[in-house]
Amino acid sequence: MERELGKEALECQEIVDLIKEVGLMKTVWEIGACYEKLVKEFLVNIVEDCANPLSKEYHKGFVRGKCVEFSPVVINKFLDKNEDPQPVVEVTDHDVCKEITANQVKVWPKKGKLSSGKLSVKYDILNKIGAANWVPTNHISDTSTANNEACQVFSC
Repeated sequence: MERELGKEALECQEIVDLIKEVGLMKTVWEIGACYEKLVKEFLVNIVEDCANPLSKEYHKGFVRGKCVEFSPVVINKFLDKNEDPQPVVEVTDHDVCKEITANQVKVWPKKGKLSSGKLSVKYDILNKIGAANWVPTNHISDTSTANNEACQVFSC
């Protein structure tokens, strides 16, 4: 899910620099004309064998009955991402917690939610972008493990 940021958000150079640094500008700017209240999500039917290299539907999905190529290569090419294999990031939830809170919180909370007030400015901005565009949540005042892991990966 992508949602275009408004002009006021892009007037803040720190936000623009951060979005450019993590290579996500194409996901929030100049997406194309759409009516936001009408188009809240984009649905694609993905067949069971889409991940099987031997299948004729390998890396394909169906949009309004039309078969389209859909793969990490296609997505990365659109986003101008490097196609070289990236190292797997191996960190614990506690490591993520320390990083995103600038060492204010050393251990991930037992209930799985961390108050967004504890996030450093950088990760607070990434959390808000993630909550609005990528990781579903109904709690803007706290943040999930999945969203925080995504924020940490995007900030590298």
